[in-house]
Amino acid sequence: MSYSDKSQIRCRCWSHLLLMAVMVCTVTACAATGRIYTPATPLPGQGLIYVYRLSAIQGGGGNWPFVANGVQELKVGNAGYYVYHAKPGNVTFSSIKPVFGSPTDFITIYVEPGEVYFVRFTMNVFTGSLSKVPFFMELVDRSIGEAEIRNLRMTE
Repeated sequence: MSYSDKSQIRCRCWSHLLLMAVMVCTVTACAATGRIYTPATPLPGQGLIYVYRLSAIQGGGGNWPFVANGVQELKVGNAGYYVYHAKPGNVTFSSIKPVFGSPTDFITIYVEPGEVYFVRFTMNVFTGSLSKVPFFMELVDRSIGEAEIRNLRMTE
């Protein structure tokens, strides 16, 4: 192997490392940075809803805005959660694609005073086009939500 060949291999390795470092920084740049999950108590006469995203490379570089009953209330980062205090009755959450501003999936929850709910938000950027990324929101059982949210950080 000549000196030129060895030099090309070293250069290629450094460029791969640099590319990986840029990707890691991009994905983690929009991760939630607040405090690690601690259980909250519903306000008197209200319910409590946790909207959360598990850590994932898919869509990891963005804080995704959410609308509650037609008003933008929150953004949830990668590996993050948001606490939403809701008055009793129906609450409809939807997410908005930052690039296109169009609503995506939605979920309606009937909120009872004093109750706690967990809504998991996921996306699969590998099964859709840029304009049609599949987003999913689902109400999960409290025991599952508490287990999944345990190591997430509040999005600030």
